[in-house]
Amino acid sequence: MSADIGMGHSLGEISALAWSGALERGAALELATVRGRIMAEHGTPGGTMLRVTLSAEDALLLLRDCGLVIACRNGPTETVLAGTVAVVGEAVKRCAANRIEATRLPVSHAFHSPHMRGAVQPLKTALGAFRFAPAVGKVVSTISGRRLGHDDDLKRLLVDQLEAPVLFDGALSELAANADLLIEAGPGQGLSRLARARGLTAMPMDAFGDSIVPLLDCVGRLFTAAAKLRIEWLFEDRPIRRFEPAAIPAVIENPCGRREEVQTVAIAPPLIIDDSAVAAPPTGEPLDVVTMVVACETGLDPASFNRDDRFLDQLHLNSFAVSRIVRKAAGALGVRVPSVPTEFANATSRQLAEALNEIRNCEGAGATTQQRVAGCAAGCGPMPWAGKHRLCHRRPPMRLGGRN
Repeated sequence: MSADIGMGHSLGEISALAWSGALERGAALELATVRGRIMAEHGTPGGTMLRVTLSAEDALLLLRDCGLVIACRNGPTETVLAGTVAVVGEAVKRCAANRIEATRLPVSHAFHSPHMRGAVQPLKTALGAFRFAPAVGKVVSTISGRRLGHDDDLKRLLVDQLEAPVLFDGALSELAANADLLIEAGPGQGLSRLARARGLTAMPMDAFGDSIVPLLDCVGRLFTAAAKLRIEWLFEDRPIRRFEPAAIPAVIENPCGRREEVQTVAIAPPLIIDDSAVAAPPTGEPLDVVTMVVACETGLDPASFNRDDRFLDQLHLNSFAVSRIVRKAAGALGVRVPSVPTEFANATSRQLAEALNEIRNCEGAGATTQQRVAGCAAGCGPMPWAGKHRLCHRRPPMRLGGRN
């Protein structure tokens, strides 16, 4: 959309002049850079700024003997002061004693104050390289506090701005008289906050922020206010797909989410395996027993899976199912159950059969079963590393003697 009138705060004065056509955009960017460098190099060091929740008149009444000057007249309840670091520190203490909110601003110099006097001549010289044209758009200056006219010396105003206070409160009154809706085009929402404090309708776009939500919110509010928008600018240099409100979108159906006609399906009862119901096959081979138990547990045909398929990776059995298989296979073979069945969670049928066969061979027929210590390998005899030792008992020598 196109604005009817513009205004800028401090550095924003250059942005307003660029919007009005008085200064080319490229030249405006260059001027802002030159101005910042000159103030940093020629401004008096050791200065800072303080924002207080007072009108300019009340701020001067409270702090008139501190050596501070008014740098920004932001509104009836906000004023920015400038001075040395020491003086601002004293002003902070005085505000705290009177329960007045005071905030130090993160700045490098005391801008809009006599601390910028050394930058006046360098900026005046630098402005000679810039060409200003008559403004096309209407601009309210925060340097003079009024609307700019064709006879205003723009270069002179920009030089005066270095030491002069920002007259935002007066300029805002002039702006409100010529517009019913204010849009803050810069970063943040500080100016919108000041305008809302005056009862005006203001919306920030938070340019260069982390989100475009403020921009879209602003556009949406303007749309509902029946403003003429050129939204195609939002989509320049972006791949877009045209949206047809009346078109019925084609979406991919999720087969799991479809509801068709209800059909009665016969569901086989769950297969319940009892440990006692599993009997060893005629051969009694451990691998055949394990295969049979796995087939019963999974409901698979024994010919459909390999004996070297892993329970977890290939057969997709959880640790509970594997534990049942271990217990049932051990029961069918008549051997003790391994102390930690979950150790076979990702084993194969062949590996389980070999482990059970080892237990059977170690225990022997009819041997008393004993649980091994968890984490220790089962064996059927002394380990190679076990040494032989014999205990000998020797009586202590007897000492003969009497009392003296």
